Amino acid sequence: MSEELSGRNDQRESRVRYAYSDPKTSDYILRQTFDQNDQLTAEIKRSYRANETVDEFYFKGVLQQKSIVKDLGNCTYENLNYNGHGKLTGKYVQTRKQL
Repeated sequence: MSEELSGRNDQRESRVRYAYSDPKTSDYILRQTFDQNDQLTAEIKRSYRANETVDEFYFKGVLQQKSIVKDLGNCTYENLNYNGHGKLTGKYVQTRKQL
């Protein structure tokens, strides 16, 4: 678990807490943002399944968006975005080409 504080002029504006599945990596499984009053305002929950990374974005405890990134192989990735009600709102395919 690690934390970051941000602010200016000696005034704290926010605090961010990260939880990692493996302390040797920089891939977090949980990111929580707290306001000046230490109230949890935003949260990202990340999970990994085979060739997928799933991010769930919450604001004040309510799911706002879900993103699933699939590694299709050969430097190609598919990103599926869903709103808080489970409706598909975007689909993107990214391919890296050799120059």
